[in-house]
Amino acid sequence: MNIYAVLLPASASFEHSFDRAMLIRQGFNWEAFLITPIWAARRRSWPAFGLWVIWTIAIFAIAFGLRLDAAAGFGVYLIGALAFGFEADLIEQSRLTNAGFLLQGLALGASKQEAELIYLSAHAKEIASGQARPSSDAPNRPSQANAEKTAPQDEDLLGLFPSKEQRA
Repeated sequence: MNIYAVLLPASASFEHSFDRAMLIRQGFNWEAFLITPIWAARRRSWPAFGLWVIWTIAIFAIAFGLRLDAAAGFGVYLIGALAFGFEADLIEQSRLTNAGFLLQGLALGASKQEAELIYLSAHAKEIASGQARPSSDAPNRPSQANAEKTAPQDEDLLGLFPSKEQRA
C-alpha cells in the first residue's frame, strides 16, 4: 500500500475540483534519484533542476580542486541524488501549491487509481451535498482582541519570574 497526498485546485468549485485532483505518492522516488534532471524537467520543476545543476557543478569543482578520483566524486553526487529521491514528493507538492492547489488530505491505495477511488468514495457525500471545502486560510486562530481577553497579561504562568509588583 502507498500513501498519496491529495491536492485539489483552489479556484474550482468543490464539486468540479475532484475532476482535477492531483495525487502525489509519498516516499522515495526512484526516478528522481536515478535521472534527476529528466525528472525535474518533465515535471517543470525548474528550481529543482537549477539546484541539481548547481550541485553537479559544485561537485565537479570540488573534485577537480581537491584532485579526487571519479569514484569519490560519484559518491558525493549520490548523496545529492538520494536527497532528491527522498524530497521529490515535497518538491512536487510545493510546485502544485504554487500553481494554486490545496492539500486536502491523504489517501491509501496500492495504485494511484485505487487511492483516488478510495478518497472520492470517502468524500462522496460532501461532493453530492455540495458542502464547502475547508478554507485555504491558516488554521483558525483567535483574534488579537480575544487573545488579549483570554491570556493573562501580568501573570507568570510558571512562577519563575517575579510579577511587576514584586520587582518594584
